[in-house]
Amino acid sequence: MSKFLNTLLAGIASLGTLAGPAFAASDAAPAPAASTAAKTSEMTSSEGQDYLAETALLPFRAAAVTSAFAIGTPIALLRCQTKQLGEYGSAMVSDMNHNQMLVTPLMVASIPGESMRIVGSVGKGLKNSSLNALSAWDEPFTSKSFSLDELDK
Repeated sequence: MSKFLNTLLAGIASLGTLAGPAFAASDAAPAPAASTAAKTSEMTSSEGQDYLAETALLPFRAAAVTSAFAIGTPIALLRCQTKQLGEYGSAMVSDMNHNQMLVTPLMVASIPGESMRIVGSVGKGLKNSSLNALSAWDEPFTSKSFSLDELDK
């Protein structure tokens, strides 16, 4: 979608209606330069189009990162918590099956440690969501930016 918007905005800029003859299409006559120094400081048509496209996408990208932070953070937190508690539950079931359905002292002793791991998984979820949201700058509104793809370990 970002490539489509870049192409669309570059096409609009190439019409020359918004930026004048310095950024006009390549078949249009170039703007007259006053001196040689002015010629070297002018942008080419494609550089001007790229600049305009990047500038026009700034609000779109800012909205993408902001919404990815707002929506992706709870998703990443829930996914990290679910993964952590799933591993803990599997370990408990495995230990209970190994010990004929008896609760062992190791199981009881692991409860406070699991509480600490839950706090750690919150930090892991925040780290994942932040990195994923920042990736929305280059790839706005993707499933990765909303923490819907694979999370880091």
